[in-house]
Amino acid sequence: MPDSKWAEDARQRLAALEAFGGVLTLAGIKDEEVRQIIKNSPGAEEHHNAGAIILLDEVRYTVHDNHTMTTRIHRLIKVLNERGKRFGEVKLDYDSSHQTVKVDLARTIKQDGAIVNVGKKSMRDLTPWSGFPLYSNAKVKVISMPEVMAGSFIEYIATIESSELLNEDDFQFGVGLQSYEPQILQRIILDVPESRQINIKYLRLKDISPKLEQKDGRRVYTWEVKDMPEIISEPLMPPWADISPFIMVSSFSDWAEISRWFQKLAKDQFQPDEAIKQKVAELTADAATPEEQARRIFNFVASEIRYVGLEYGVSGYKPHKATEIFKNKYGDCKDQATLLVSMLREVDVPAYLVLLSTRDNGRVEEDIPMLQFDHCIVAARLGDRLVWLDPTCDTCGLDDIPDGNQKRRTLVMFEDGARFITSPQVAPEKNKMLKQVELKIKADGSVNGSSKLITAGDYSVSYRGFKYTKPIKRKHMLQGLVNGMYPGGKLLDYSFTGLEEMDGPVTISLNYTGPSYLKTAGDLRLFQLPGIGSSARAVSREDRTYPIQFGSTSWTEVHTTIKIPPEYKVRYLPEEIKLELPAVSYWSYYEQRDGAIYYFKRNIIKKVEIPVADYQQYKEYREKIAQETDQQIILEEKK
Repeated sequence: MPDSKWAEDARQRLAALEAFGGVLTLAGIKDEEVRQIIKNSPGAEEHHNAGAIILLDEVRYTVHDNHTMTTRIHRLIKVLNERGKRFGEVKLDYDSSHQTVKVDLARTIKQDGAIVNVGKKSMRDLTPWSGFPLYSNAKVKVISMPEVMAGSFIEYIATIESSELLNEDDFQFGVGLQSYEPQILQRIILDVPESRQINIKYLRLKDISPKLEQKDGRRVYTWEVKDMPEIISEPLMPPWADISPFIMVSSFSDWAEISRWFQKLAKDQFQPDEAIKQKVAELTADAATPEEQARRIFNFVASEIRYVGLEYGVSGYKPHKATEIFKNKYGDCKDQATLLVSMLREVDVPAYLVLLSTRDNGRVEEDIPMLQFDHCIVAARLGDRLVWLDPTCDTCGLDDIPDGNQKRRTLVMFEDGARFITSPQVAPEKNKMLKQVELKIKADGSVNGSSKLITAGDYSVSYRGFKYTKPIKRKHMLQGLVNGMYPGGKLLDYSFTGLEEMDGPVTISLNYTGPSYLKTAGDLRLFQLPGIGSSARAVSREDRTYPIQFGSTSWTEVHTTIKIPPEYKVRYLPEEIKLELPAVSYWSYYEQRDGAIYYFKRNIIKKVEIPVADYQQYKEYREKIAQETDQQIILEEKK
């Protein structure tokens, strides 16, 4: 079978060996440090939670006198088990408009010491956003490592050449030093002209300083960090960027320099053409107030301009022209924001680009001037208030702020210069979900029910996502919900309102039946309200390393009326629960009135973070709720 897959693999292996010099065994590796690291590498016995061990992670940044930069990456990883095989697919992001990537070395060192080099066919350049020509410069170099198995080592060296720097001659980098796998040796090297001044910040690090060498008009900084343990995940923990130690380096002199550079990039991109002007006039023709004008313009950009989900900076920092975005009807965050600013200014609504670090990207460290942002939105002045607009959120209204954008330090690009402003944290009562339930229990123990869910704020933003779900899928989801609460139950009818609207509440109404709702125990009948239970899974640990973080504040209420058969009377109702902590509160109770049982529950998240010091208190709070909400209502037959 000369043309079989195996024959082709053999040919590729031979070509790879020839291309990379024919290194066949561990003994032939020229780099003494690499040989010793492999020889002395720990295994699964020392790191039984790990899927892999990052033995060497070295990055060298060389800033040249001609305003270019070379980044050399050298990584050596030991695979311990199936979970560690994910490292076999190496991905290197770059911007093809001014960067090239060369793979100097890529190989798998097998457990027996044999070496398998990567062939050229296993290295490819991909354009993730090939369907969006404006962003075809965002590339990924992918290296598919061969024969990756437990006990093998992955090693690669890659060089990224950058033909231009930020602001013509500035550079920056932030290196996170802790990952979800253990790291044995990390080395960061910065080689710069002696005349360059740099800012350095250490985040969550103590007793660290670089080795400094000066020679031939250059300064070389070398940082080494050894034996960094892996991060063990916890429920509701902060994002990686807020827990890992960091070394942050920037050549920007101050935030004013960043502001001037960015505003210079963006200043000519807002200019509207006749098509944009006509669209603004059409949208706002009968709008009575600036707020209504802004609402219609925002709704148009958010719903009609497709979002290309690149983080800020991935395809460059300069926004495309508003005219390009309007014509193509798609854009990344900075481009959608640029079009929105252009259209708002056309009706004299002051609007400004805002650089923001979302919650997943971590906090902005203001004492080191560097681009720490992953998102771009808009701030607009409507009367005496500053309104925060994120046109990448196509389920948001004018007054909605996605939870990842809330309470973040943002850099707002006002005309007279950039200023840091903290975005609002939405109050719990603005993020509200009200559930109204009516149940009628029949004498045979079955139930007829109706439920109505009314949402506001973040809940509405989330539930509007149902507009992208096929109607039949919506029905199946609701049928599954009914059957989960009442096994054997049937969904009779349902309706959604507000899905297609950008503002206002979203409501879901449904009617259903459920058989055998009551459980029999002699003359007693027992039942529990479905959906009111509370899991204590998130607090199962005895202690925590990291604080608990919620996505946002919230306010949820449940109002349930249960009509019981006249043949029965209430024997037992669970006790009232009323708990209050600084960050959260819970209140629920049952009462009898007008021949029915009424149930009320209110759950409020007032603060988005619970410190580690308060964990035990919160653990007791959640366990108390879980225990109490597991109780049954007891009815008995009337004599």
